[in-house]
Amino acid sequence: MTASSQQLPAFKTPPLVEVALSIQFEPLSRLDNAQIARLWITRFFDRFPEAQEKPRLESQVEGFGSQSRQSRKITFELATSPASRWWLISSDGSRLVQIQRDRLIYNWRKVNNGEYPRYGRIREEFHEVLRTFIEFVEVGEVGKVVPSQAELSYFNHIQREGVWGTHDQLDRVVTLWAMDRVVGNVSLVQEDATIAVRYLIPDEAGTPAGRLHVSIEPDFRNEEPIFVMNLVARGMFGGAGAAGSFQFLDLAHLHIVRTFVAITTPRMHQVWRLHGSL
Repeated sequence: MTASSQQLPAFKTPPLVEVALSIQFEPLSRLDNAQIARLWITRFFDRFPEAQEKPRLESQVEGFGSQSRQSRKITFELATSPASRWWLISSDGSRLVQIQRDRLIYNWRKVNNGEYPRYGRIREEFHEVLRTFIEFVEVGEVGKVVPSQAELSYFNHIQREGVWGTHDQLDRVVTLWAMDRVVGNVSLVQEDATIAVRYLIPDEAGTPAGRLHVSIEPDFRNEEPIFVMNLVARGMFGGAGAAGSFQFLDLAHLHIVRTFVAITTPRMHQVWRLHGSL
C-alpha cells in the first residue's frame, strides 16, 4: 500500500486552482529545441495541440543538516540549439506538460470552474506522460533519464465565503496565526500578514527525505481579497529512479493533505465540505 492509498480526509469543494507533479533529472545535453519539437509532434500533439516557449526554470535541490537551506544548482551548457522550457497545452487548457533539459512537469489547472479530478488520476496521467518521455529519450538515443528529485505542488485561492472579510483576519483561515490587537499599552492596527513555514518529510526510518514548504499571502482577484496558499513538497528516495520518484510523490501527497487540514480552521473546513479525519 502506498502512502497516498491510505485513507485520507478530503474536501468536496477544495480551494485548489492548480496541482503540479514534477521530476527533476540530470541534464540531457542533447535535448535541444529541435528534439523537444520532434517529441511534441510525434508523441504529444494529439493530446496537447498548443505549444508555447517559456524561460527555463533553475534546478532546485533540498539539502539537510549543514546544507539545510534550499540550494540552487546552476549548470552551464554549450549547444548549437539551446533548449528552453516548453509548455504543451491540452485543448481545454486544463492539462499542461512542461519540458526542459532537466525537468518534466505535469499540471492540472482549474478551468471554467472544472472539478478537481483528484491526485490519483493526475498521478496516472503524469506516469503515462513520463513513460512516453523516457521512451522517446532512450529510443532516440537522446540520453538516459536519471531522476534526482521529485516535487508535488498544490496552489489554493482561498476566498472569503462569509468566514473572513479583510486580510487582517488571517486567523479565521489558518491556525498558524493569532495576534493580539493590543500589546501592553500599544494598540496595533494590523493590515495583513504573510506566512512561510517549512516542514520536514521523513522516510520510514525517520531520516529526512524531503521538505514541505507552505506559504500564505494576501492577494486580490477581480478586486476581491483572497489568500493564496501554496504547498510545495520536494525530495527524493536516494538512488531509486523513477519508482522512487513516485514513491516520494505519494508520501508528499499524504503530508500535503494532512498539513493542509491541520493548519486550516474548522470554519473553512465547513465551507470546503471536509469529510474524513486525520
